[in-house]
Amino acid sequence: MPSPEIQPAIATALRQYAAFLKATGRTGGSSFNKMAPWDELAYFFTPTQTEVLIQPAPNPTPICLANPNRVALMIANFGNNVCQVGINGDMPANVGINLSNGTLPLILNFKDHGPLPQLQWFAMGGVGGFTISVFEVVLREWPY
Repeated sequence: MPSPEIQPAIATALRQYAAFLKATGRTGGSSFNKMAPWDELAYFFTPTQTEVLIQPAPNPTPICLANPNRVALMIANFGNNVCQVGINGDMPANVGINLSNGTLPLILNFKDHGPLPQLQWFAMGGVGGFTISVFEVVLREWPY
């Protein structure tokens, strides 16, 4: 459950996203989209990639702050170590979603996963001193 501090922001983002879907004519899959894909680009910031140094257990590292305008989040571990990611800042060791070298990255989007990409995320490794990559797509403004 998201913290009480972020819940109003998530509710606002959900209302704004519903307005976005209505404004762009989306009532289902992308075949219903009335806005050309290149016209949609004006509503998004350039996607970002951040490299985050992960601390060993039992110290979860914040890898991205909560952002109610974030619509997609990808967390990838390109290193040789295993890490756990999750939304709980006090997660115990070996709890969360395991990411290791050779596994697919964790990809979350608002359409399929609701507010999960908007929450603050943490990561923790069994061995410290390695980095993971965090990719974010954030809305610039809502098309009304």
